[in-house]
Amino acid sequence: MHVCLQMLTQTPGDYGVFILQTLAALGVMALGAWLLVRFWGHRFRATKGSQRLKVIERLVLEPRRSVYLIEVDGTTLLIGTAEGGVRLLKPLSGPTPSDDDEVAP
Repeated sequence: MHVCLQMLTQTPGDYGVFILQTLAALGVMALGAWLLVRFWGHRFRATKGSQRLKVIERLVLEPRRSVYLIEVDGTTLLIGTAEGGVRLLKPLSGPTPSDDDEVAP
């Protein structure tokens, strides 16, 4: 409120000071947000042990159509996405190949 009263009593030439004060306040708020994410953001992220959903692979068919191979609680699913929504294409059985598995020639 004090800032609003200052704005009303300022002469037209004092807008440069007001702009600098506004930019300084925005800078302080941005720094505060960065510090919050930097030091307390890990509390809001899921840990590796608690992830129940994993995207194994994605294949883009068209700009708005994709096929995903996902793993949910140890079950592998093939799903498709399009403008109309998400659709289960096929539940798959067996272990999913990892990046460490060697491919036979």
